[in-house]
Amino acid sequence: MLEEKILAHEEWEEDAYSMYKLDEERGQVFLSPSSTIEVVGVAFRITSEDGPGQLKARIYKVNPQDYSGLPDLLLGESNTVYEKTLPRYTPNDLPREDQWVYFEFPEPVVLEPSTYYAVTVAITRENKFFWVGRTSNKIPGRAIAKYGTGSIWKGHSSYDVTFQIWARRKGILKVKDNCGGNVPILVNGQETETFYEKTFDSGTEVTIQVPKEVILPLRTSSDSCKICSASSSYTIRREGRKGFFAKNLFWQFYVTSDAKLYYRTSKDGKSWSDAIFIRDTNYKYGCSGQVFFDGEYVHITVKDGIRLYYRIGIPQEDGTIEWLNDWQIAHQAPQVSTYGDHHFYVRDDGIPWTIWCYGSYVGSMRPRVTTSSVDPRKEGKWETPSGYPKKVWISDYLCGGAQALIIQTSGKEMMLFHYQNQAEIISFKTSNGTFDVSKSYLSSVHSPVEQYHTGLENWHIDVLRDKDENIHLVFEDINKNIRHRVYLSSLGYWLPEETLATSPSVEADPMLCLDPESGNVYCFMAHVPTKDHLSYRVWYSKTKTWGPLIDWINEEEYGLPERPSDHQGGNLICWRRAWNGLIGLTYLAKGPSGLEIKFKYLDLRQKWKWKFKQWSDGDTSPTKTVTISSSVTLEAIYDPVGPVFEETIKPSTFLRLIKKSPGGVFKENIRKKIEHPLREKVNFKELFWSVLGVPLKVSVRIFKRIYKAFILLKKFYVRRRND
Repeated sequence: MLEEKILAHEEWEEDAYSMYKLDEERGQVFLSPSSTIEVVGVAFRITSEDGPGQLKARIYKVNPQDYSGLPDLLLGESNTVYEKTLPRYTPNDLPREDQWVYFEFPEPVVLEPSTYYAVTVAITRENKFFWVGRTSNKIPGRAIAKYGTGSIWKGHSSYDVTFQIWARRKGILKVKDNCGGNVPILVNGQETETFYEKTFDSGTEVTIQVPKEVILPLRTSSDSCKICSASSSYTIRREGRKGFFAKNLFWQFYVTSDAKLYYRTSKDGKSWSDAIFIRDTNYKYGCSGQVFFDGEYVHITVKDGIRLYYRIGIPQEDGTIEWLNDWQIAHQAPQVSTYGDHHFYVRDDGIPWTIWCYGSYVGSMRPRVTTSSVDPRKEGKWETPSGYPKKVWISDYLCGGAQALIIQTSGKEMMLFHYQNQAEIISFKTSNGTFDVSKSYLSSVHSPVEQYHTGLENWHIDVLRDKDENIHLVFEDINKNIRHRVYLSSLGYWLPEETLATSPSVEADPMLCLDPESGNVYCFMAHVPTKDHLSYRVWYSKTKTWGPLIDWINEEEYGLPERPSDHQGGNLICWRRAWNGLIGLTYLAKGPSGLEIKFKYLDLRQKWKWKFKQWSDGDTSPTKTVTISSSVTLEAIYDPVGPVFEETIKPSTFLRLIKKSPGGVFKENIRKKIEHPLREKVNFKELFWSVLGVPLKVSVRIFKRIYKAFILLKKFYVRRRND
């Protein structure tokens, strides 16, 4: 479709709002039309006062509340640098056609319908220029922008920015499903990603097809269940995940208001055992006791007085813990101190690390880190190496409560995240064993939300390492947006931030969980999408994109607890990774008789049959054709039919090859495991001929979502002709 002049400012008198001002740029805020457009270029009427100018056109998304500039939302920049001398302009001159200057964008910029944007000219070297426009009483003054000054000169007349946007009329097609984003989608006969979004020229016909039935994981588990009553809103405070699955039991740890660490177990996630006492803590907050499960051993740290205690054990099938050692002192602080909300982490090689905020009072706490020189799993003890604990920030660098998080990246390198109160930023350090106290790196330019008036203790940040050694950071910002960012460890580079959701509360408390089988990352949030709801989104490792928001738990009947200022600390905690295909979420909620600790889990193992019901527009055919005119969003709605029980096929079995040859039979036993990546359809007969060189009788179970096949090889007698 040919480009056309779709938007011209002189046609938009009611849609012109204010002058857009951002550092060395000037432009006009406007409201995009009700249909999607794809901008290919922008034309301005401008004239130079001082000779040659060097200008670029840009398009930004802007804040509709005050039309302020958002530098991180730059959508496009022209590849045209205008450098010719323009005719001098005086206010009495009439605009001439040759005063239009056209800027072309190297890549089209898609503008969403009915959204506020700003079109600007960026000055890349010193030059004065005029906007040329018609008289208007909307914006007083004629704008003269000068490089580096950001000034506007107001003349005797009033002028708006005069511009034209040259674009193609476009439409956006979005296709999704209601069962976790796992349904394969065909668009015009081509298989696409499970979350489909693409821009088409207006008028394009598109055929969409989804299967009538699919075998997928069940999106949700059974209803939430009560673990026990709680006497305070800080009993499960989020430092340390405090939950896991081992020996066919769910395990949940928590701290009570009388400053004691307990745990309970459950076989089904519904009925829970009596509380089992672990140790006294130094105060009643959940962060006083932390738990890290590495798949075999459970590591526990407890703050008691001025000491940090450590113990390691092995969970047992009867719900007890077989301890490898007695309680040890991992660190003892001076008398005038506080262990402000420590964070505990165990490296892949078994070496534990802990970080805490040390100081004489809240507001004067500085991060310290310590570790063990031996693997407690092998030695049964913690040994602090010489030189530890270490100060990891300069002395005047203050930190806030629990916002010191430590995590392993590639190899033995450690990364430490931290919220600095004074600058209201999130920063981090990296280390291969020692932290440089003088150097830190910015991980977000957005200020985190303050959960209460002091802003000193906030629980809005979480970090997670994925299967590719990349680090995921999630936090709630001052506008109550849940933001996500990925650090590519191999490149030392941050990808751009994404907004996952917006909460009506400062207590969204986002937390991350990894499914190591698929590599997917789950983000759980409170008060999203509305108050007293809990939801999650999935970051898909294959596509590096987020799935739709799943509104998972509704607690509107009694609500989630409101936390007093000094009792902040987390509405929810999730496991740091899936265990045995399960992901657990523990959260606080109000009940008929007071606060309750509740639990719910996702079962990623159980496969269910889902049957197509209809599209979101009511169409009941799984194949439909749509004409793109503006934005079209379609959701394929499936109903879960019931579980599918499949016999587990072991990936390694015996195969007997029998070859017929003149004079006898030769027998050979072999044992072989065959895995084949299913990136496309495979002819299995050809596959086995190529792998083993003989025909085989096979039965195949395909795990489509992880793109592998486990093959069961059976005995097959081959007769060979003697010719």
